[in-house]
Amino acid sequence: MSRTTHWVVGIGLWMATGAAACDAPGGGGGAADAVGDTAPGDDTRDTGLGDDSDTGPDGDTRETTVADDTGTPDTTGPATCSDNTRNQTESDVDCGGPCAPCRDGLRCGGASDCQSGSCAAGTCAAPALSCTDGQQSGDESDLDCGGSCPVCATGKRCGAGRDCAQGVCKAGLCADPTCDDGVKNGFEADIDCGPGCAACATGRACQFAQDCQSGICSEQRCVSCSDGVINGTESDVDCGGNRCAKCDQGERCGNGADCQSGGCEAGICVGCANGRRDGSETDVDCGGSCAPCGNGKVCGAHTDCQMGTCVAGRCATPSCTDGLQNGTESDIDCGGSCAPCQRGRRCEDNDDCSLATACDTSASPKVCRRPRVTQIGAGDYFTCALLSERGQVACWGLNEQGQLGQTDQLPREVPTVVPGLGEVAQLSVGAGHACVVERGGAVKCWGNDWDGQSGDGSALSVNLSPVTVPGLSATAVSAGSRHTCAIAVGGALKCWGYNGDGQLGTGDVTSSLTPVTVSGASSGVTQLSAGVAHTCARFSDNKGYCWGDNSDRQVARFSGPDELAPKAIAGVPIIAAVAGGRMSCIVQAGGHVSCFGWNNGSNAYLTIMTSGGADVDCGGSNCCAARGASGVTCWVNAESNVLQGVTNATKVAVGLYHICAIDPSGAVLCGGTNQYGEVGHGEVGFAGEAMGGVVGLSD
Repeated sequence: MSRTTHWVVGIGLWMATGAAACDAPGGGGGAADAVGDTAPGDDTRDTGLGDDSDTGPDGDTRETTVADDTGTPDTTGPATCSDNTRNQTESDVDCGGPCAPCRDGLRCGGASDCQSGSCAAGTCAAPALSCTDGQQSGDESDLDCGGSCPVCATGKRCGAGRDCAQGVCKAGLCADPTCDDGVKNGFEADIDCGPGCAACATGRACQFAQDCQSGICSEQRCVSCSDGVINGTESDVDCGGNRCAKCDQGERCGNGADCQSGGCEAGICVGCANGRRDGSETDVDCGGSCAPCGNGKVCGAHTDCQMGTCVAGRCATPSCTDGLQNGTESDIDCGGSCAPCQRGRRCEDNDDCSLATACDTSASPKVCRRPRVTQIGAGDYFTCALLSERGQVACWGLNEQGQLGQTDQLPREVPTVVPGLGEVAQLSVGAGHACVVERGGAVKCWGNDWDGQSGDGSALSVNLSPVTVPGLSATAVSAGSRHTCAIAVGGALKCWGYNGDGQLGTGDVTSSLTPVTVSGASSGVTQLSAGVAHTCARFSDNKGYCWGDNSDRQVARFSGPDELAPKAIAGVPIIAAVAGGRMSCIVQAGGHVSCFGWNNGSNAYLTIMTSGGADVDCGGSNCCAARGASGVTCWVNAESNVLQGVTNATKVAVGLYHICAIDPSGAVLCGGTNQYGEVGHGEVGFAGEAMGGVVGLSD
């Protein structure tokens, strides 16, 4: 049988006639047109290839008809999807439209006509892969994910674990990690074991000891001290290293720590109890790879000794002078059971540091540094500061009346911590004495006590160390010149000491060696300030009141006798009232400061500043205000001047002839007369000194 080839017009396809190509789907040529049939709407042509006399093996006479698709599809005749003819709404021969989608390269009228789902320029074609087109295309396992696109989220379709964000594909869908999914995912240390799952068996990967059933993770593998294998850090089978039992004699070792005997020679555990000095031993059966030696034994290094101290070739007890950091020391020969460490040396807590320093636990390593000062007070030729970290008080300057609290009367040129105090919450310095309130409310005073200003019930000339004011629990204290006042718990105002000018506010001039209540101030007092011979306070109505000496109008703002009981000084709310020597000041909201009293030989009521008076203090006839980044402003005889040498201040203290300030870092600067070392510069000078850092309390 001959095999003949014909081109099909219009689409460039060819078909071979003969036994292999004549059987088109749908049976023999029962519907073929005759050659030359040009009936309207009929675009099929009889190829003439059929030979009616050509009988196949079964005697069937067949006619082969090939579609001619150069014209318009036949819409009149019957349509099937297997007649080898483009008709009705087919987009190409027997495909598209109502028939099955066409393969790539055949004609289409839309995406639904194509197997690939993509119809471009009237021809079916495989769509270009896009991971953002909202369609599942290419090798995607779900819309825009899987295959060559990003991995799919849980619940999306998948073909393999690599299609999924969690690496798990179950029943064709991406799933969350589980402990039985056969994939290392989530927080697992190895496949289906580790954090969140069961512990891993020996040999599996790990990160931490708790990842392993054996509780041992070495070199990122679970190992066991009973698996009969040398692994992890073991020096021999199931022994040595930092996790397993020590090895017996004769077993391999890396150092003495691997051996029960403590001796490792040439990589083998040896005995350290043979009664002779051998191997690396520094003395008989000790030192080297054996157990450390006791005191008096020969040593070559500190590690050879039980006490960790080898001095001149002999083991010795640690001391505070051996030039080593040992025992409980936090640094070489200081801290712990030795003397406190100085500034810059290592520490563990404040107890390791000298009293004038504090342990900076935020540093690495922790070191002793200067303490931060939160409160400061200046008296007549001496100064005291509150060290915040430990609640300690340090004083310096004149000490003839015991005002430094050092149990003697010797002056100090640098800050020295006052012994005998608990943790201090508040400090106040008077002319010749000082007082504090401890955290529990106890009030203690020291220094000049000629008039009973220490409040302990006796009138001694001086108290060289702190004494407790009996029966008083307070929240604040203020030391004047010859008297002292405190706000008791509950708000009552108590005063004691000399009262010749009515400064105790009791309505009379009777002095008292113990605290008495100020008239009309049994509760609600929130702030106070004791001056030289008068007192001021803020009462519960938020107004200022003063009482006592009024010789310079420092109490009543106008000429008149001394005030023996509190008298209102302003009809406006105030933040604080400050009593000095011959002057008083009030501070209003916003830092508005007004002062009244002595003014260059006359009396006046003055507005000193309208803003920025964050903290105000007066001494003698001088007053100053700490004004933050504006530094310190002082006024003498109503003349205002910016204090030189201070660029930022949070607190200020005014003495008789010297001034001190605290900056935001807690450092202290002082200046002025320095006859007794009151400015804390570490020396004594009779002339006024410029503002400078106080030794130990500044950088």
